[in-house]
Amino acid sequence: MNLKYVKHKGKTKDRKCPVCKSWKKHHELHTGKKIDQCSVFGCTNPAGEGAHVITSRTKNRRELIIITCSKCNPPYSTEEFRIVKKTPTAPAVKCRPKRPKKKATA
Repeated sequence: MNLKYVKHKGKTKDRKCPVCKSWKKHHELHTGKKIDQCSVFGCTNPAGEGAHVITSRTKNRRELIIITCSKCNPPYSTEEFRIVKKTPTAPAVKCRPKRPKKKATA
């Protein structure tokens, strides 16, 4: 996906992925990549958290997780910003806990 502009999805501070425990770990699990630097274009701060964003300047709006520093992920913001080209994104959908397998009956 070649995204360039996204907007913060406001009011997501209290959302949690029940399986991954953090959105940063959720992102790593779904992309297979560990991001060390903030994904916001022009920011060189170390990556610290997963940010809920919505694609902008496109017909198909999707909610995604990208990795940012805490400064670039202010709570309750809905600001549009540019991200680094080819930034890995993860779906902003909570993982479902695995159900225990049923025991085979004899």
